[in-house]
Amino acid sequence: DITGLEFKPDLVWIKCRSETQNNDLYDSIRGGSARLIPNSDSGESSYSNLIQSFDEDGVTLGTAQEMNKNSETYVAWCWKAGGAAVSNTDGNITSSVSANQEAGFSIVTYTGNGTSPQTVGHGLGKAPAVVIVKDRDNSMDWVVKHQDLSSNKILYLQSSSAEDTGTGSNNGIIDNLTSATTTTVTLTNNGSGNMNMVNKSSTDYVMYCWAEIPGFSKFGTYRGTGNSNGAFVHLGFRPAWLMTKRINSSRNWIIFDNKRDTDNVATKILEADQTSSDADINGGLDFLSDGFKIVTSD
Repeated sequence: DITGLEFKPDLVWIKCRSETQNNDLYDSIRGGSARLIPNSDSGESSYSNLIQSFDEDGVTLGTAQEMNKNSETYVAWCWKAGGAAVSNTDGNITSSVSANQEAGFSIVTYTGNGTSPQTVGHGLGKAPAVVIVKDRDNSMDWVVKHQDLSSNKILYLQSSSAEDTGTGSNNGIIDNLTSATTTTVTLTNNGSGNMNMVNKSSTDYVMYCWAEIPGFSKFGTYRGTGNSNGAFVHLGFRPAWLMTKRINSSRNWIIFDNKRDTDNVATKILEADQTSSDADINGGLDFLSDGFKIVTSD
């Protein structure tokens, strides 16, 4: 039993800190035995010894080495959605949605129909700032759409690649979030053909959506300076978890948090698109009362 969370989690992201292992993603809608791997394009796999239950104060783990290998150390990042999913008919495609409007987070599952454009209800009551979609049935890219990406551009969670147009045999993107509404997200093929990544016919998908809520989450961009006196990024609150990605060229997804680094300067990183264990970068960043300050040229 992992306790002390003070809420019942609906999304749990687990990563081993002490040895090379995959990132693991679980949610209460798909179930604790349904594993997705952010650093891999592989589809959903199922094992009985993974998360045994999502509890009122944390999670109960099984014996799997992905989360509970003897003597290894782990970190779990957890989000609260809305508990049991409900049917949502706001979009062209009916979805199942677990939404926490107060915190601006929802988990959405749906089955694709292969048509473009199509809309899917997200349940947030506010337009999302970040949407992540994964094909559960097949090996396919993780599609990430951020409100500040260039027009018709996406990122891939399992890849260090720069922002991309989502073209080729596995195309299909999330439409620009400027066109997202308080109820739906639009899926499109960007005029390039099939919809495999986000809306292949008869294929099951999961979508994680975040809207900006003061004090809960913030999504934006900043420009590097190339020296240790880096950008200050105003959030309006002290962050607990931060993920960054260089978007104009290839670089890994970097994650900081205030439990692996309890004091400034925060230097411990894990990478969403890699299996690497905890690493320290030269310099890092400071978590401040109203944002964060880059103090490295890395």
